[in-house]
Amino acid sequence: MAPKKSLVSPALLLAVSVGLYLLVLGIRSLVDYSSDGATLARELGSLVGAQTWRSVVSVTIAVFEVLAGTLLLVSPFGILPAAVRKIGFWIALVGWALTLGWESFLRAGAFDVAALRWLADFSVSLVVLAVLWTLKPDTNQR
Repeated sequence: MAPKKSLVSPALLLAVSVGLYLLVLGIRSLVDYSSDGATLARELGSLVGAQTWRSVVSVTIAVFEVLAGTLLLVSPFGILPAAVRKIGFWIALVGWALTLGWESFLRAGAFDVAALRWLADFSVSLVVLAVLWTLKPDTNQR
């Protein structure tokens, strides 16, 4: 007797949930970036010599999150060719690892007074990285 195929697999659930998480995280970052309060804070910061490259990196990370989330949401349904899924996977994995380094270490998050909160946020980011690694597309599948 042939094994019964399930409509929903754990890998599909992981891909959809992490894809949705990244998509919402990126959209939320972009919406927060363009809000009136954030714009005012950036303008006031530029008057006193704040570094604008951090804003550029934040927007770049948000756009990456939207693209990686969309890729993860669409990939399991076979809409994209295998080569695009594979390239997209590696871009998402490396991009998330760089984002993890930026958010956790380079923005001084590792030296925050609230170490437990930092560890909680860091662990969530590690879970997303592990899930991305687990969802590596099968190169034999077309």
